[in-house]
Amino acid sequence: MQVTMFSSISEGKYNTFKGLVYGKSKENNLRHSIWLNTVIESTNTELKIKANSPMVAKVEVLNYGSNRLRKKMTHIPELDLSYTRLQDPIKKGRGFKPRK
Repeated sequence: MQVTMFSSISEGKYNTFKGLVYGKSKENNLRHSIWLNTVIESTNTELKIKANSPMVAKVEVLNYGSNRLRKKMTHIPELDLSYTRLQDPIKKGRGFKPRK
């Protein structure tokens, strides 16, 4: 997933984060939030992003994983994946690549 967020709305500056969504909460609510695992300056970072925030400019889904996974994958940040490994979708079944 790729999330574009404003760092300053008045100046029009924004940051773009690419990463893996490993959790969601309160999906049908104004408080809907997404947990994104990304790499910033070669460090794994967890971001909690409010989906309905005015600071969020754009949200794009780049790759889909298989729908045979758990709803929340809280073990993902502990794996300490590299930037390129975070871009690969997690799939189970045919064509499964082990993550460890």
